[in-house]
Formats: sequence, structure tokens, C-alpha cells
Amino acid sequence: MTPEIKAQFNSPDEVVMYAEKTQKLRLGGGASNAQEEDRIYIQTTESIYTFKLTRQNVYKQTRFYQIKNVGAIILSEENEKDFMLFFFISEDLHLRSNNRQELLDLLTLRFYSFNRNYTLRIYSVPASSLINYHYNNSAQNKINGVYDLPPDDARLVDKEIKGEDEFNEELKL
Repeated sequence: MTPEIKAQFNSPDEVVMYAEKTQKLRLGGGASNAQEEDRIYIQTTESIYTFKLTRQNVYKQTRFYQIKNVGAIILSEENEKDFMLFFFISEDLHLRSNNRQELLDLLTLRFYSFNRNYTLRIYSVPASSLINYHYNNSAQNKINGVYDLPPDDARLVDKEIKGEDEFNEELKL
């Protein structure tokens, strides 16, 4: 962790829980063409940051998310590296991580410390569908209240930690 990166955090007191060099999967020329761009993914106790190396050879923050605002996790079922973090109120984050499971385990546990009433839904879809979900969840669609998430039969319920609301609903049945 360099001082130049730490200086870009929202708070100087944020504790880094996880950091990894990842690849951001970016759309290029339509939903079928994903391009990779190197990023540094950093998860603190409250936030997710991504940084890229600029032409001036310094790291610049490219994205900032609050962990409590993650809406869903969508995994590629074809490999153990690709995934997308879905957000209802901001752009999604589509990444390739060599340590996807470790990254998502920490993220999920941290999410529940903020949102114990909500179930963070985890889906598994083909890689081509993952790219389409990223493409279909544009900022304009989200502004209009249009969200494209996988169907419930793509959920990995055994990997989710049920929020209190969903757990209590099941008890009523």
C-alpha cells in the first residue's frame, strides 16, 4: 500500500482488509466484447476502491463504492475468476480476480455487518450472460429504475447468508 493510494481514501483511518491486482472487464464495441484493464482492488472496512496506473506512473482512483450498497454478486459459472458486483445506485464493477473466493468471502461478511436484515444474493451465470448483465445495467437504465438481474433459479442459496427479513419470512411458512 503506497502513501499515494492511501491519500485517496475517503478517510485516513480506513483499515485495509484486502488488496489485489485484478483486471477490470470493460465492454468494448458491444456486449460480446470484454476487454481487460489492470486495476488495483482495495477493500477497506467500509469501502471498495479501484485504482489504475496512469501514464505518469501514478495510481489514480477510478471507482469508489460503499460495501453496504452492494446489491448482488454475479459469478461466472465457467471459471473461478470472473464476477460482477451489482449496485442499484451506481455503476457495476466487473472484475477478474485470481482470488475471487477469498475476496468475496471478506466482502460478504463485511456486507452483513452493515446490512444484517438483507440477503446479499449470489448468482452464477454463463460468462456471456455475465457480460450481458453488465451491459444491460447501464447508468441510464438504473436512473429509470430498470435493473437486469439473473432469475432466482440462478441463485446460489447455499452460499448466501440469509438476512433476518428473509429468514423471518421463511419461519412464517
